Amino acid sequence: MLVDWLLPDGTAEPVIRWTRQHRGWEVPVIVASAIDEEENIVRALSIGADDYVGKPVRVAELLARIAAASRRRGGKGPARLSFPPYEIILEEREIRVGSAPVLLTQKEFELAAFLFKNAGRLLSRVQLLDRVWGQGADIDTRTVDAHVSRLRKKLALDATHGWEITSSYGFGYRLEARKANAQPT
Repeated sequence: MLVDWLLPDGTAEPVIRWTRQHRGWEVPVIVASAIDEEENIVRALSIGADDYVGKPVRVAELLARIAAASRRRGGKGPARLSFPPYEIILEEREIRVGSAPVLLTQKEFELAAFLFKNAGRLLSRVQLLDRVWGQGADIDTRTVDAHVSRLRKKLALDATHGWEITSSYGFGYRLEARKANAQPT
């Protein structure tokens, strides 16, 4: 993410804090600003920015800094996530139950991967829409319900394999381990 330190309604501080809180540390954040005071640079870096670039921005330097920040992040994290008997192969966008791959649409895969990454957490429909369909997506929250219903069937997330998607009426969903052996590894 590339953000100017000075925004129309303040500084980039709340944007960076929100990014770290809701997107974690996998998103590199670079601040660009005409303000090159040490205090602002230190503030941006201390709240979670990865780099701070002065304006006017030199394009080749900025591209090099973006590439370096991406390398430091190591890509998207682990290539595989294991939640026995489920295995999520991120690079191939595939989920296996045991050794059998399950055919999922792109959005079903993204939703399932996000639910597994946040196992045990209650997630609102709005959070799921934002994360899977994109911020500001003009989509009805019932879309989430339909996709969750399909995931329950396709992945047997009904405690059959030790994992279950439970709903919180009027709010959202939680993926929970139902057996002692169904913990992430």
